[in-house]
This record gives sequence, C-alpha cells and structure tokens, in this order.
Amino acid sequence: LNVSSLEAQGFDGKLSFKGDIAPLALNGKGEISMSGSIKKLLAALGSPLQTQNPAALEKFELASPIELTPDKGINLSNLDMTLDSTKIAGNLAVNPGALMGGKGGLTVNSVLKIDAVNVDDYLPVKGAAPAKTEGAAPKSADAGAGGGQAAAGGKSGGASPLNTLSGKIDFSVGKLTAAKAVLSDLKGVLTMQNGAFTLSPCTFNAFSGQVNATAKANMAPKPMPLALDLNVKGMALGEVMQFV
Repeated sequence: LNVSSLEAQGFDGKLSFKGDIAPLALNGKGEISMSGSIKKLLAALGSPLQTQNPAALEKFELASPIELTPDKGINLSNLDMTLDSTKIAGNLAVNPGALMGGKGGLTVNSVLKIDAVNVDDYLPVKGAAPAKTEGAAPKSADAGAGGGQAAAGGKSGGASPLNTLSGKIDFSVGKLTAAKAVLSDLKGVLTMQNGAFTLSPCTFNAFSGQVNATAKANMAPKPMPLALDLNVKGMALGEVMQFV
C-alpha cells in the first residue's frame, strides 16, 4: 500500500503528508506538517494538564521533509517547529530499533536551534487535581499484591527505553528562563549511550557571568548517580543572592 497524500484532523489538530510512503514496509519520503493544541490533545486522551501559564501548549506547528526507512527509522530534516512563542529549527533522526521490531536499542540524533523558551510556563499548577481517566477499570482486591511484587522485585514489566537510549543532541538556546533566572547563549552537546548521559560541553551566560559545565548521569542504577562540574567566571553575587 502506497500513500501519496494523507490528511487527518482531530483533537483540534491537523496532520498532513505529501510524498510517497509505504506504511506497511516502513519506507517512504515526502513532506509532513502538523498543527494543533497539545493541551487539548492531552485532555482528549484523558490526561488534562494545568500549566503555570494557561496559554502554554496551546499552539504547536511542525513542518519538515521526512524520510522513513526500515533500517534508519524516521528522519526529519530541515525541521521548522513552533511551540507557543518558541521557534525551533534543525533536524531530528529517531530509530526505534527493537521497539518497532528492528535491531538494537532506541537511538536519537538531533541538532536543534531554539530562540527563546520560558520553562516556568510549562510547570504544572501546584495543588491541581490529578488527571482522571473516564472508563478506567477499578483496581481489583489483589491488585496491591501484584503491585507489591513488582515493587519488591524491582521490575515493572520490562526495562525502560531510556536504559537502551543512545545518540547525540547538539542544541543551542538564545534565551532560557527557569525559576525566573535568565540564561542566555546556552550551547551544549548531550551524548547518550545505553542509558548513560553526558552533557559536555555546556556553556551559557547568567548573572552577568559565564558558566562552563559538564554533567554525567546513568539511568540504570537506583538511585541514579549524578556528577556535575561547574566553572564559573565573572558572576555577580548580588544578582545570584536574589534567587537563593
């Protein structure tokens, strides 16, 4: 089955594809575009989310050439994406590996350029009621026993995909706001290898100074080990103390 044009609408969103694709063979090439509200999609799926900024996640747009191959997965080149007021450009390649019947673990490689983002906008509202999913099956009397076995054995239905994740993400952010602190000219490279994450190099400007950082983490052990190394130059302590 080959598809040359496809358009779908739902959940206040739109998906369209033009090109040549064989879905059953996971093979094809063309142009893809998406638009809609992530917040409305989550609500329709039974997982409503209240964010600190009520307008967050309401606008999502994506357009990119796309190539799909059985051995390399999905490749989005010349990615043009908008999330609310944030503009994102670059490329993204995702190979699901064994998750989709292929070989190896999940791999993600990307180069992303982000103009500005306010992380605070996307934080959940404190004290918001947890999401309720209609039609969910009630827990049986012995559900707790099964859950206890999972907790006691340390397993819950298989290894997390993060434990097999590999790849590299090269990113830059012109302006990032978090906890009302402003970071500018943020640049970094995140390398992943079977659940081990390394952020190096990572540089940014903050509080009138410059920061060079490296970080390492591993998703497999519990608790997760984390190593952080910071080199700070010229930072204004008076500005820092306002956030302590």
